Amino acid sequence: MNNITKAQEKEYKKTKFLAMVFLIIAPLIYILLVSFVIKPAANFEPKQAFIFYMLIVISISQPMAYTFIERIQISNFKKSTITSMTPEKLYTTLSIIKFAFVESIYIYGIVDFMLSGDKFHYLIFVVIGLCWSALVWPRGDKFESFLMKVKPYGQ
Repeated sequence: MNNITKAQEKEYKKTKFLAMVFLIIAPLIYILLVSFVIKPAANFEPKQAFIFYMLIVISISQPMAYTFIERIQISNFKKSTITSMTPEKLYTTLSIIKFAFVESIYIYGIVDFMLSGDKFHYLIFVVIGLCWSALVWPRGDKFESFLMKVKPYGQ
């Protein structure tokens, strides 16, 4: 991260803090809730297997929707002539959306656990969430390439 200003570095650090909250602390709280607080439903039905598979498919594919949101937001940002949004703030905003998509995977796992009572199912959602967390974690090179994509230096 050689070519960024102090303000951009501050925004990047803020994004990393938000990533820690969304992708590490919140999932740990969810795991503790499933382990010690939340009790599953007493009546299990065969339909719950369908719900499990449906939520798995959504969990695997949902964060990919971020790419469409990013394209639209960048396009709107470039078209906007009067805005207080800076490229680094846009990065933070889009990162929050991305983190929310990933965090929802853990919530789907909690919902499935409450319906089925199967902790192994919940662990599958945790593994999917961890994989997506590793993919979306903010890194300096991603931040710089985003800034270059949105507003190349020198303009």
